[in-house]
Amino acid sequence: MSELKFSGTLVDDLLVRRMKYFKEAEAVVRIEPSPIVEELLVWGVKADEPMAIYLAEKIAMITNQIIPHPIAQRVSRYLSHRHQIPAERIERCKQALKVVGRINREHIYDFNREYDHITVRKHFTDHLEKREKELDSSAV
Repeated sequence: MSELKFSGTLVDDLLVRRMKYFKEAEAVVRIEPSPIVEELLVWGVKADEPMAIYLAEKIAMITNQIIPHPIAQRVSRYLSHRHQIPAERIERCKQALKVVGRINREHIYDFNREYDHITVRKHFTDHLEKREKELDSSAV
């Protein structure tokens, strides 16, 4: 069976459209930021509770909150795979993610900073924004 291959341009176009849909949805649905996000993050790191961290990230994602840099650094160190992580914590992280679901971290962390636990980097979002502008200018 042959494997389907997609051009980079098609993938970029789809990602740009997806980003536009998210921006349109965010403009329609406004939920007030919640102070519990920061409290949950700080407590989750201190108490070694990944469920609290993932829930706080999910709430921040839904309410369009940006997590402050000092707290983001703590979360990054806690979730980073650059050091030895106890197997029990890895298992609890997996279970927590099953409950909380997918978290779009690109919406809640400042991309002018580097965080170990975030895989999407600024150069990728810059690339998508550039591609979005190209598509907009070609549509005119």
